[in-house]
Amino acid sequence: MHYDGQSWKRVLSSGTSETLRGVWGTGPGDVFAVGASDTIVHYDGQSWKRVPSSDTLENLAGVWGSGPGAVFAVGWSGTIVHYDGVSWLRFNSTTDESFQGIWGHAGTSFMVGDRGTIFRHTRTGATP
Repeated sequence: MHYDGQSWKRVLSSGTSETLRGVWGTGPGDVFAVGASDTIVHYDGQSWKRVPSSDTLENLAGVWGSGPGAVFAVGWSGTIVHYDGVSWLRFNSTTDESFQGIWGHAGTSFMVGDRGTIFRHTRTGATP
């Protein structure tokens, strides 16, 4: 579904048949969605396309960014990946717990997950 400011319209194809679990964007022409089996798709205002991912092979559950060149996705088994505007890179985390969501502001992001897991990430790294 796509909201154009007045009504919801059905988008015909997401570019994948995998289950999608999280969505975030900077605006109507720059939206990321993440999901099962390391799936990352991007909407450019016209269509959804699957994008090369981090090759984690883990399920992704949440996505958030501070701009088009600073996007994070989180998922199962402590997965944290970052998009710099060119490619997705996996960060090392100190947990095997699965992350279910992410949110941030002004250079700091928070990741939440199974068994009460909360991580805080700043420009210097992620900490429990």
